[in-house]
Amino acid sequence: MKLNEFHNLNWLRMHEAFAPAHSLTALTVCVQEEVGELASAVLGVTGEKKRKAHLTNADVLDAVADAMTYLSLVAKTAGCDDLERLLGDTFNMVSDRAGSSIRVDVEA
Repeated sequence: MKLNEFHNLNWLRMHEAFAPAHSLTALTVCVQEEVGELASAVLGVTGEKKRKAHLTNADVLDAVADAMTYLSLVAKTAGCDDLERLLGDTFNMVSDRAGSSIRVDVEA
């Protein structure tokens, strides 16, 4: 699966299965909620919070995937149709700013 294929299917699913679609604000809050779950899972996995010790690496990865799914919806709601280009252009911009020669190829 290509990233833009996921991006478009994610958008379609939100409108089909989760209607009415969330607003930009609601989607951003959902991202924040998932990142909070990620933080909890990491605290549990690393043993830094005993009451979260039941959480596993699978919980960490699940929260990462959920956050990324919501971030795709935030981007699409904000007008991004080409998530691959957005990520590639931004990655290359940060590489340039950091003085790194590591770049990704952004297809035209």
